[in-house]
Formats: sequence, C-alpha cells, structure tokens
Amino acid sequence: MICLVNPQARSGRGRKRQAYWRQELAGRARWHECLSGDDCRRQAALAEETVVAVGGDGTINNVINGLMTKTSPPPMGVLYSGTSPDFCAFHHIPTQPAAALAALLSGKVKLIDTAAIDFHDHALEQQAFFACSCNIGLGADTAAFANTWRKYWGDLAGTGFGLLRAITSNRPFAAEVGIDGKSLHFARCNHIIVLKNPHIASSLRLNLPCQADDGLLRLVVIHDHSPLELLPVVAALYRGAVPPGKNIFAAAGQTVTVSAMPPQRLEFDGDPRGWTPAAITIKPRALPLLCGSGHD
Repeated sequence: MICLVNPQARSGRGRKRQAYWRQELAGRARWHECLSGDDCRRQAALAEETVVAVGGDGTINNVINGLMTKTSPPPMGVLYSGTSPDFCAFHHIPTQPAAALAALLSGKVKLIDTAAIDFHDHALEQQAFFACSCNIGLGADTAAFANTWRKYWGDLAGTGFGLLRAITSNRPFAAEVGIDGKSLHFARCNHIIVLKNPHIASSLRLNLPCQADDGLLRLVVIHDHSPLELLPVVAALYRGAVPPGKNIFAAAGQTVTVSAMPPQRLEFDGDPRGWTPAAITIKPRALPLLCGSGHD
C-alpha cells in the first residue's frame, strides 16, 4: 500500500498520529508526503495498490479525485488525522489511531458512491468528485472563514462563528435548480446543499436517509428567509433536523444542476472550490473503501 500524507493536517498537530502509523506499518507501506493537493491527486492516480489517505477530509477528497480518474480504482483506506471527520463518521471508520489501523488492515471492503461535479473556476469549466457534500451559498462562505480561523479557535468554534458571520451577511440569490430533469425556480435562495453524506460540517448531521451505496444524491434548498429567520433553521440543523416548512425544499435524485444569479461560490468536502453553474451526477458504487466493518 501507499500512504499519501498531508504533513499539515490539523495544523501540523497530526504528525504524532502519523509517526505512530509509520512505526506500526514499517515494511508494509510506502509513504509519500504530499507537497500539494495536486501532488496528492497525481500520486493516487498513478497508484496500482491500496491508497491510504493520511490527513483530513481535504486529503480524503484529493485521494478520491485521483482514484476516480481510473477505470477500476484500487481500494482506498483512511488514517484520519484531520479536524472534522465527516467522511469517517458516515462510513464508520474509527479515528483513534490504533482502531483506525485495525480497520485499515482488516481487509474488509465495501463499494461506495461518489459524486462527479462540473463547475466553473476562473471562467474555466472544471470537473471533480466529492463523497460528502457540496454547499452553495452560506456553506461556501462559512468554509472559507472556518478554514482560516479554526486552527486558532478549534473546529466547532471556528465553524460556528463562520456560519453566524455568513448568516448576518447573507444576500439571497435567484437560482434555477434541476433534479433528474425537473426544473425549479427560487427567486430568493439562501442556501443549497447537495449531499451524499448527511454529516455536512462540524456537529451538523441532517436526518436524511442517506446510504453509502443507494445511488442517490440528497438535495436541500433553503429559500425566502431573512437573516433573523435563518437562525432557528441553523439551530435545527445543529440538532440534526431538516426543519419542515414551505421555505425548505428537499428531494432525492441522481442528477442535480444549479445556476445562480449572481454566480455563487461553492465548496465541497470542506473547501471552497469555484463557482456556479454546477452539475452534479451520482457515480454508484464506484469506489472500493476499506472500512473495517464492511457495511454502513
């Protein structure tokens, strides 16, 4: 196996865990410290053996993007040393060092869905993949703030304050949203979430019936809320609920398209990436994952 390491995971504090895993896997793994996300993706794309993401959700996403360029990707493993384990929580991958190592070495594999996303970055069309969620609107602004400040304040406080900051400065936008070919118009959209994983950020887990291999995306559109009205909605999200109401739209499908006016920043798997318009398509059971349990 090859272990692709983010040496800056958890603002560098992940190195202690990484040292433990290097010692335990001596003679059984090759190690590569990635110089950048591009380096991580390139190494994953070249690999023929099991590829292990050693870092946080950003490292996991980079490994997935490298593996998904292959017709038949090899298994992926995770040794988590990041700050907000959304991917691991959904797939029941332990985050404690010894348990994570045992899950990796178990040899138990399940096939999981990923999502392909076409989007725009500096006016150029781009394609990438994600396995957790894509946020358009509030979530992208929150991620940009949290990624800067949570290394000082901690993950929960950095994300929470970033979210409150995004809410108070929120400007609704017009959006055309398509799901499996059905078009919907929202004149005053606050936020759009497209999920494969209900764990969308630190301590936020939506009570949606997501399964790792059900071949479905989940769409949530929050619209026609003032900043003051958004506060109880966000509070409900922290309780794990998608609050019912005429200004919350939820659906499931295999394809989602979003265009917005003005164009909106988007993020997926925790990092700001580009701008709308975007098109997202499910890739059913496309990636073999070493998870230890072999099931959800």
